[in-house]
Amino acid sequence: LTTNENDWVDAIVNIDKWSLTIVSPLLKSPLLSSTADEKFCDYLLEHVNKEVENETQWEGSEEWIRAQFKFYLVSLLCCSLCQGSSSWIDFNFDFVSGLKLTWHYLCWKERGQPGMTEIEPQHPFRGDLSSYDVSRRVAKFIGLSEERTGRIILDASQAVKSVQRA
Repeated sequence: LTTNENDWVDAIVNIDKWSLTIVSPLLKSPLLSSTADEKFCDYLLEHVNKEVENETQWEGSEEWIRAQFKFYLVSLLCCSLCQGSSSWIDFNFDFVSGLKLTWHYLCWKERGQPGMTEIEPQHPFRGDLSSYDVSRRVAKFIGLSEERTGRIILDASQAVKSVQRA
């Protein structure tokens, strides 16, 4: 398959360049990662990289990664059950909306889910935004590198502080 045949595919994964290109306009919004999702990925990568250095640790091991994804998915599904709640706002709205329309989700929901009410419906990495989180989101939307966006935000932050002091 060549990259010139974009009409036939929804996404192109280039293993040599470690890139993913989402071709389908219908998939671009549902597949955007939220800030909380990016924090989750950073957390995984941080612990996996530590595990490579020290092979005897639980954190970062294959089983640990599975446990993290299981917790993430259970949190996502638990949030999806909350009608009229904004508990799933930290997950991508378009993704959750699309998920709720799938046959698999409807079958899962129909079976009933005992114990799901005991889990707090929130993203595992919900929380306050750091300046790094903001710069990453801004970089994604305006197409600048994270480093350049971080410098712009740092300059703006320093300007605000100097105005507050005056």
